[in-house]
Amino acid sequence: MELHRIMAPMGMSSGLRPRPGGVRALAIARPAAARRLPLCGRPGRSRIVVWSAAAPQAPPTDGEDDAGEYEEDYWEEAEEEAPTGPFPAEIPMEPGSAALAAVPLALFYPAVLALAAGAGYVGVAVGAAAPVEPENRAAVGYVLGAAAVGAVIYGGVQAKKVRDRAAVVDLFNLLVGMEEPSDLTPDDVKAVGNKYGINLHKEQLEGLQQVFGQYLEHAVPSGDQQLRGDEAPKILAFKEALGLSDEEAAPVFIEVGRRLSRAGYEIKDRQEQFQQRKAFQRLIYLSYSVFGDQKAAFLLPWRRVFNLNDSQLFVARRDNAREIFNQKLQEEHGGDLPADRTALRELKEYQASVRLMDDVAEESVRTAARAHVERQLAAAVEQLRAPSKSRDMGRFVEEVKSALDYAQKLARLASEEDLVPGVALPTLRGGDWDGEARRRDARELYKAYCDEKVAREGAFTPAIESELKDLSAILCLSAKEAADARSEVAAVLYRRLLREEVTSRRIDAAASPAQVLGDLVGRSGFSPEAALELHKSLYRQKITQLVAKKKLTDADAQDLDRIRRILCIPSDAAKEVMRTTTGRVFEESLSEVLLAGARPLQPSDLDRVDQAIKDLKLDREVAKAVFADAARARLKAYAGQAVKDLKGDKKAAAVGLKRMVQFNSLVLTPLLECVSGTEAAKKELAELMAKAAEAAKKEEDEKKAADAASGAAEQGSSDAEAKPKGEAEAKADGGAEAKADAEPEAPADPEAAAAAAAAAAEAAAEEARRKAEENDPVKRVRKIMAASRGEFGEDEKKAQKEITLVDAVDKTVRAELYKTYLMYSMSGDVVELPVGGVIRKKTNTESRQQDMLRLQHLGDVLGMNQFEVAAVHQDLSEQAFKAQAQEVLRGTGAMSPERAAYLEEMRKQLSLPQDKADKIIREIRTEMVGATAALEEAGGQKWTTERVLEAHKEGIDVKKALEEPARRVLLRREMDKRLGDGRAQFDAKLLLQELPQILGIEQRRVDALVKELVGSRKRMLLVQAVSQHRQKRMGDAVTSLSNLISAYRAIPEKGGVGAVQWGEREELKDLFATYCAKAESQETADELASLFGLSEAERDEARAAAGAAAAAGGKRGADGEDDESWF
Repeated sequence: MELHRIMAPMGMSSGLRPRPGGVRALAIARPAAARRLPLCGRPGRSRIVVWSAAAPQAPPTDGEDDAGEYEEDYWEEAEEEAPTGPFPAEIPMEPGSAALAAVPLALFYPAVLALAAGAGYVGVAVGAAAPVEPENRAAVGYVLGAAAVGAVIYGGVQAKKVRDRAAVVDLFNLLVGMEEPSDLTPDDVKAVGNKYGINLHKEQLEGLQQVFGQYLEHAVPSGDQQLRGDEAPKILAFKEALGLSDEEAAPVFIEVGRRLSRAGYEIKDRQEQFQQRKAFQRLIYLSYSVFGDQKAAFLLPWRRVFNLNDSQLFVARRDNAREIFNQKLQEEHGGDLPADRTALRELKEYQASVRLMDDVAEESVRTAARAHVERQLAAAVEQLRAPSKSRDMGRFVEEVKSALDYAQKLARLASEEDLVPGVALPTLRGGDWDGEARRRDARELYKAYCDEKVAREGAFTPAIESELKDLSAILCLSAKEAADARSEVAAVLYRRLLREEVTSRRIDAAASPAQVLGDLVGRSGFSPEAALELHKSLYRQKITQLVAKKKLTDADAQDLDRIRRILCIPSDAAKEVMRTTTGRVFEESLSEVLLAGARPLQPSDLDRVDQAIKDLKLDREVAKAVFADAARARLKAYAGQAVKDLKGDKKAAAVGLKRMVQFNSLVLTPLLECVSGTEAAKKELAELMAKAAEAAKKEEDEKKAADAASGAAEQGSSDAEAKPKGEAEAKADGGAEAKADAEPEAPADPEAAAAAAAAAAEAAAEEARRKAEENDPVKRVRKIMAASRGEFGEDEKKAQKEITLVDAVDKTVRAELYKTYLMYSMSGDVVELPVGGVIRKKTNTESRQQDMLRLQHLGDVLGMNQFEVAAVHQDLSEQAFKAQAQEVLRGTGAMSPERAAYLEEMRKQLSLPQDKADKIIREIRTEMVGATAALEEAGGQKWTTERVLEAHKEGIDVKKALEEPARRVLLRREMDKRLGDGRAQFDAKLLLQELPQILGIEQRRVDALVKELVGSRKRMLLVQAVSQHRQKRMGDAVTSLSNLISAYRAIPEKGGVGAVQWGEREELKDLFATYCAKAESQETADELASLFGLSEAERDEARAAAGAAAAAGGKRGADGEDDESWF
């Protein structure tokens, strides 16, 4: 389809230009020289080659040398002035072609006819003068005339074709003179055709396609040049001007694609090959832009011709459309996305014109918006990074504000539908700011902008909050990052505002400090929770400063109360702060006492601890919590050491647990009373009771004195009795009233007074005894030595239960520790002899009670409840019972009445539940039976179904007693036996369900075994029974029928009734009659009749026949004629 084919008969040649490398010069040959030169240079592609016409005449010269110099200058000038474009230079015509083109069509045909007539006349004349026979001269003349006419007409036709081809050259030359070939109109093409009297579209379609191909190939940019977006409309306009339809233009695209593809294979440079492939992709994109998606897919076989797939075509269209769209953004808006509604609407229209998909356009739009924001934020970061002298924070705020305004405009336009896709709040995700270094810049920028805006406003306003929200979205900060930066700024602002309120004492004078703090939180944007944490840190800092001297004064306490009041710190929070600050100092005092180990405490130790609480102004509840933590840590250390000892020496672990119990009783219990204030309360109560006892004693003495005075008065005269008696009574009454006024707390009831006196006396005696023991150094040393030897003391009778290891030690570990000490208490202490033996110490009732009390204290320290303790005891009972049962059932595991009675007595002694004991016995017997099973198999004995069922009934787990292969063999043996016993005793429920379940065989294995054993046995048994019946072997026939019933029980047929099919139904009746005569059970006979599908009438008839045959058989037997009776 090259142009030189069209122009070859005219002495002209043409081809498509090569690719790329710049425009080469149009070579104009010397006179009478024919050369083929390219119109424009694109290596690797075909060229348009022209046959040059005569060059312009050179000026006259005197010699050949001057002519040579003129020719060189001419060529240089031609190379400098080489034209460009799809049609760079006119194609000159040969003189003959030009002459034919100059002849009007109205004169061309008459001229051809005239020449034909002249040629015919000349031919006739020549034939008349030919040297032939006279009678033949006329014929020769006619032949020569006809030949001459034909030759002229043929030449005229060829000349017409040459003249028509010249029309294409004329059109080509017309395009050379046009600045933009796409400005060609159909009228121009029609005018060229009219000039030659032809229709170019009909008669020179190939030439038009070649011209269109020349323009199409030039429209595809080469090298790094990209499509500009106006190529497709121009190609479409040029195609329509030439009058080419889509079907006629489509092959041109394929041909140009072939040349581009072939040029890519001819180039060795990889970069040029890549550029060639890019040009091929641009051609594909232009084809879809010109024809549309549907027509292009139908008319352009890119997949078949070039072996492309849908993905490659998609990539070619997507990439080129994106490049055109990005180039539009770059040329008109500098690569940024304009935040203008009109511009965005124009971009939407342009997107549709270049056939860019929405998702790709959205990506380009977001990239352009991101580039605009990145540039402004980079300028802001540059100001932020500048030295302090040249740093302009005002400009920094302006840059960030400008980026925010731009982003907010796009966000407002995002809801409109007629704009280009991707218009939304821009973000930095996917750009240069995705790296970790730039992420730090983003966080610092966000924090700096927040700090500057808040510093200017003095508070967090709603406008600032809205801007920060948008800025966080733009910078792609996570919620935590934005919240952290905002919290830092808010914390600085809140600290500054709080400092002003505290230093000015305004918050002290305020009616409600909480309201003042609430206002500060609202202004600063600080969260209430963070504000509370800040208050706690300030309170903690103040306490830390004050407790550095190990003692708090009353002024310090008042200062702390003031801080707590103005900062509105809750009591629980204040206690927590006190626990982490003052409690640390108190813990140091406790550690000196706790590290002394399990020994009785001295009064000085308790006084030191109590004084530390008073010096630190420590709340008793807080002091108790600190003490609980310290005590729990020591108990956990004891328990941890015991756990380590369990792996090696359980006795050492038990001794460690004993030390822990002693530590709890001798150290933790009195310390807990001291820290909780219980000891002080006891002392105060004792003092009150002593005062009450003294008052009661004094009242009793006064009453005795009054009684004595009354008796003396009765011995006087009766005359003077009234007056002294009245005075004595008045005096006694007055004394009683005075006493009542003086001591209103004395008990009026004598019994209550006596009880109070007794209690006071007991308390006083106890206090005196305790003080005497404390003051007696000998007794103290004895207590310490007894505790070090692990002996039980009076102080161990009571132990605290508040501080336990219930949450510090795992439940299983606690149970194991308790179990270890329980075994130690039950076995008693032992003494190891030097020679390796041991001597167990004798224990009495008192020592056992002491061990049980320590065991109870151990359970309390470990935090074990009654159910956990009972579980440990039950576990030990189970182990003991299991050991006894193994000893009793040793051997075959058989259970005799004597053994059962002994085990029952043992169960009652150990208080073991009946179900637990039965389970243990079953497990032991299972193990024993499993051991003997191997011996029996080796000795030749076998397990039977009856034995398995009996063992299962006794509670023995057969699955553990026998191996799986042995169990499967047992089941196979039993099923095979039942299927072939000839008695129809196959129990499907037992053999297919119950026995496999007892033996632990899977159902799929049972089904496979049944299928293997039964298989085709049904048909074989039926045929065998018929054969035996025909041979008059009735006993064998009955056996076969019984086995047939067993087979159908193992694998029932669908439908049940009439499952057995046989061609001769009468034989089935005879078989049934035979079976009825010999059957042991009526049920099996009915089952066989059901399998044969016999009706009730047929069954009755067969039974009657069987009865008659049996009667006849009995008579023959009496006569000695039955042969079977001999066997």
